[in-house]
Amino acid sequence: MPSARKRGIYGGSRHERKGRQMDLEFYFNEWAFLAKTDPALFEQRRRETIAAFLDGSGKHRVRLEALQSKIDQQREQAATPERAVVAISELMCASLSELASGMTDLVTDLKRLKAKVLTEAVREARQSQRLAA
Repeated sequence: MPSARKRGIYGGSRHERKGRQMDLEFYFNEWAFLAKTDPALFEQRRRETIAAFLDGSGKHRVRLEALQSKIDQQREQAATPERAVVAISELMCASLSELASGMTDLVTDLKRLKAKVLTEAVREARQSQRLAA
């Protein structure tokens, strides 16, 4: 089903796909105000929002839950919210570095495979020419 944009709560845009809706707008000021004025409600809503996202994540749910668990651990272990952000950012950078390394390995493997296929094709062509002669 193609995705469709609709107006969401508070006039923000929403994204609908396969019958699921998700807010594309993140109302930072509202969340910041809630965090300052009612941290318990902020935490409850944060957990509900994450759970709603995970519920709609389909086949990626297990991996996303594991990632969220790592994020939650960093938040709990950090002395300050700022340190939590730094720790979570470091996890993200390490993950991106790992992906880049994997991509480099794939490119190298692809080049080797291309060379091998080309070498084999040349060998077969020469063999066919010999047999034809």
